Amino acid sequence: MDTLVSKVIAEIEAQNKNFPVRGMPSGFQNFDAVTRGFQRGHLYVLAGQPNFHKTSFLINLTFNMGMFFHYPVKFFSLSDSEEDLLKRLLFTLTDCNSKLFPFLKLDVGEYARIIRAGERFKKEKNIQFVCNKNLGIEEIEEHCQAINGKGIAFLDYLEMLSPENFGKNLKLLKNIATKCRIPIIAVHEIKSEEYFDKTALLRNYVDSIFLLKEITTDIFENEEMREVLEIEFFKPYGCKVNLFINEYSCRMYNSLEEIMEDSSFGNNTNTTC
Repeated sequence: MDTLVSKVIAEIEAQNKNFPVRGMPSGFQNFDAVTRGFQRGHLYVLAGQPNFHKTSFLINLTFNMGMFFHYPVKFFSLSDSEEDLLKRLLFTLTDCNSKLFPFLKLDVGEYARIIRAGERFKKEKNIQFVCNKNLGIEEIEEHCQAINGKGIAFLDYLEMLSPENFGKNLKLLKNIATKCRIPIIAVHEIKSEEYFDKTALLRNYVDSIFLLKEITTDIFENEEMREVLEIEFFKPYGCKVNLFINEYSCRMYNSLEEIMEDSSFGNNTNTTC
């Protein structure tokens, strides 16, 4: 029996180490190790307090999944324009300082990276920004049907989608995700963690919640890179992972090691995560 137990444990350990990402990968390995990828038909809620990088996280996911993994991405926004979202995407994927521009002029290297990224994005067919302050469920469903079984949808954000029907909208979004066989990630802004009712959300057709928390750290020598984004998972995961942020471009990194490999800290010419 001792030999048999050892053999079975060894097999379980080997399978666990090589556990596949069964859904759509986000491009963040630690995140995917928990979620096993975004699952088709699932509704996810991305929650966090104001200015906790919720939209920035979606922007990073848009680049990773649309331009790196080539999934069709529908980015629905009720607050930003297409121009604003594209500008944020360009500054993020090129690691340029979006907080100081246009107050400070881009240097030659930054400008060149923006131009190259813009030319690349002209050929991009996987990403579509759908920006409308009066966006409704019917329009969301129509766009999602166009990527049936193939892509992913982001909604920024839930509170602006007829707030008086919050619970009903969750049910309708879940129905769209199921019907169109795509994951939907919807942003939910909360006032504080103390009053965040996770149980109510999970009762309303939400498959999982990602709670974003910003942590300030002094582990970086470079002043441009001093933020860590903690993501806490609710249902079915119950654990936490960290992403590392360039606070000026809002570019997100998988790990501290990945940042340290990028010796230029934001002055690189690489436009992939």
